[in-house]
Amino acid sequence: MARLHRGMSFGVAAPRRRRVTQRLVPPLIAVLMVMLCGACASFRPNVDWTGHKIDEVIKENGAPASVQDSTDGAKLYVWEFRHSYPFSRWSTGADGQQHVETTTVNKTTRKTFLVRADGTIVSFTVTDT
Repeated sequence: MARLHRGMSFGVAAPRRRRVTQRLVPPLIAVLMVMLCGACASFRPNVDWTGHKIDEVIKENGAPASVQDSTDGAKLYVWEFRHSYPFSRWSTGADGQQHVETTTVNKTTRKTFLVRADGTIVSFTVTDT
């Protein structure tokens, strides 16, 4: 009788291991991509900018996409950041076989700051579309 060595497989465990790997790898890749995209963001979302000067925001994020004046001397500063990332999911084809379906998700983050005439931020909003 032949001796079996640890880690050897005769076709029973290998397909099961492959199926588990096929199921786990795409979601793990998607999670890593989302984490990497989040790490790349240049804007600090946890900062409460109320009461700060708009110059601080400009120094950190560069020039705004637009600045709108109001009649009372206040200004509305707007930044837009476009980013995309891959999104993968399992799908069953017409032949009954499972395969990974990957699409690109495009997002725009808009940051709007209402600023008094003296440059002090009164309020701000962050929206993702």
